[in-house]
Amino acid sequence: MSPRRDIAIVGGGAAGIAACYLLAPAHRVTLYERAPILGGHIRTVGGNVAPNGPAASAFDPARPLEAGVVEFERSSFVCFTALMAELDVELRPVRLSTSLYRPDGAWHAPGLVRRARQPWPWRLRALAAGLPLVPARLRFDRRARAVDPAELRLQPMADWLPAGPLGDWIRALMTYAWSVPYAETRAVPAALGVPVQRHFLCDPLDWVRIVGGVSTWIDRAIERARGHGAQIRCATPVDAIRRTGDGITIESADGIARHDAVVLATSPGQIPRLLADPDGDEVRRFGALGDHETHTTVHADRGFLDARGVVEPTAFDLFVEGGRGGYNALLNDVCGYDRRAETRFGLSLGIDHLIDPARVIHRQPHIAPRYTVDALAHRDGIIAHNGHRQTWVAGAWLGDGLHEGAISSAARVAAALGGRRLTISRATRSSPRAPG
Repeated sequence: MSPRRDIAIVGGGAAGIAACYLLAPAHRVTLYERAPILGGHIRTVGGNVAPNGPAASAFDPARPLEAGVVEFERSSFVCFTALMAELDVELRPVRLSTSLYRPDGAWHAPGLVRRARQPWPWRLRALAAGLPLVPARLRFDRRARAVDPAELRLQPMADWLPAGPLGDWIRALMTYAWSVPYAETRAVPAALGVPVQRHFLCDPLDWVRIVGGVSTWIDRAIERARGHGAQIRCATPVDAIRRTGDGITIESADGIARHDAVVLATSPGQIPRLLADPDGDEVRRFGALGDHETHTTVHADRGFLDARGVVEPTAFDLFVEGGRGGYNALLNDVCGYDRRAETRFGLSLGIDHLIDPARVIHRQPHIAPRYTVDALAHRDGIIAHNGHRQTWVAGAWLGDGLHEGAISSAARVAAALGGRRLTISRATRSSPRAPG
């Protein structure tokens, strides 16, 4: 058993919270978060945030609305599912579908066409329009299965995007998955984008949501961590981290504090700024990392759908026009509410020009990693040298860029530091998949 140590965690997003929960039973843990609340991309209106838009009165406190992460794919989110089981967080199946809208037409996922409450002529036209995408998707699947993963590390997604609707579809899904501006999706490393997008497009999937909103798991994890003595310091930005021969010094708004080790669970672009005394290897590895700022919008607008003749909104409607692209998630679906209700709630990113500002319920800023081939080239070195100078790094960007990457990276760091280990059951490893 490892000796009890004093560990600082910088960053209160998914990775930082998971690390805090897993380390607190074995160590003295202090979590520093510069925002007034925890969560990072985990934002639930009516959960950990209140509505801040002009249409806040449209929000019903009894029905929380997701403003960031919204759903999870159980068959591939193994560590996440195990953590939810430990925290007694209820997961429920959610049936997801998607459609793409461009100025030259609309394309719908086959699952939507099968389930659509539309007359057969509409369904037949929708199927006919989608037929040309079938061979393009099969070609993408075959190529992705056959490629040597080492080759992907040197390629951007621009080398993999099919021409036409399927390429736009993949780019808009990338905007959803990693909060990447549509204009930057071509630069995303193929080593990150190809496996995830092939899985989303070509595999049977088992989607679930968190009952009560995704912020539910934050509350339970932090409550248990506090029960083991963890200190949570929100609204406490860290100014500098200095490593000495016998530990770590954190300089923050609270003053100067000494710790035995530090876990950096921030967005990657913040790391070079935080390390006051980087050595040559750290400058090389972390210097290539970067972030960009983006935001999501929760709204009650349906006019932009009606204007485009959207008769059957999907869980994720994708819009690409004029070099811009993004998505609108139908929160009635992904939060488990009646989609036939008069008010349709949406979560959007990248399509502010389509949304009526007067119908905005909440606008949530986010900081997301800037995924590039150069940045990804240093990821393995960062993981291999985790613990160098008592400095550990955790975050979704060290894995698949999704919630699973955040939890799995935090679990690896916690295990290396002698914390609790997630229990991955056989049922979790071989979670059943349902058709999408």
